Amino acid sequence: MLVFAALCIVGLVALYLDHSRLVREENKFTAMVVRIEKDEEKESPVFEYQKGTTTVEFKTSRSFTAGTYHVGDTVVLFIDPEKNSNVVFDTFSDRWLGFLFMIAFTAMLIFLSFLLLKGRRTF
Repeated sequence: MLVFAALCIVGLVALYLDHSRLVREENKFTAMVVRIEKDEEKESPVFEYQKGTTTVEFKTSRSFTAGTYHVGDTVVLFIDPEKNSNVVFDTFSDRWLGFLFMIAFTAMLIFLSFLLLKGRRTF
């Protein structure tokens, strides 16, 4: 189990390094919702942002609950310059929730490993 915990720590570091490469000021754009594409109960907003002198349209692959976004709403996005489909919304859940879950999972693995090791000791 400690091996899995070590792998989780390595994964956390790799995820953090990749995430911090993307979440930088030069990759930060303010985008506006230009239209909403609806599919049953979910909606997919289409965003537009300025990259230099070019206007770029971006449709997220994520669906949101109806009413989450409206035409004219603005959001802050971090967009990977090498891969425009790699986008992080500037929200707590997009930026930190995954890290918190991985940290909690890794801590649980380490805790369980020590409990198992303690149970194997004989005095």
